[in-house]
Amino acid sequence: MGYEEFLGLEQLKLEQRNQLVLFQKWAEESNWISFHDNHYDWWAFPIEKPSGKGFRYSVSDQIRVELKADTVFIEQLRECSRLLLLSWGWDIEAQRLVERPGDSQSWAMWPVRLYKCNRSLKLFGQTDLVSSTQAYARHLIAQGMSLDYSGNDLTADILSDGI
Repeated sequence: MGYEEFLGLEQLKLEQRNQLVLFQKWAEESNWISFHDNHYDWWAFPIEKPSGKGFRYSVSDQIRVELKADTVFIEQLRECSRLLLLSWGWDIEAQRLVERPGDSQSWAMWPVRLYKCNRSLKLFGQTDLVSSTQAYARHLIAQGMSLDYSGNDLTADILSDGI
């Protein structure tokens, strides 16, 4: 078992696009709680490692190269990342907290989502947004928040330059 479980390039891109549409709707409605309560990390922020879904959404080196060259996929990844962090009250482009966050527009204690978003951005060469996810992680740490998930401290992985 492994990457042969992968759902396929076009299906991954479609699921990511569908998730982006939901993210946009939630953000337009200031429905930040939906970002916190729903599941989407696997297809919104694909990485090379297996997850609770096995390798279904895990990208091999070959798939990563193809996706990295796909401008639509990269734009969707960047926008998914922007909206996820916005749901936590972080402006990913300005690398700072949102000035007047709405109700539930705050950290939702999902370090694994920050990790997957960060790692996916690293895999696809989006260094400017990686830097912002790291700045947000440092902000959380300074606030006394843990980046521990299921007994694993994700701090070093998030703050590292490499994958």
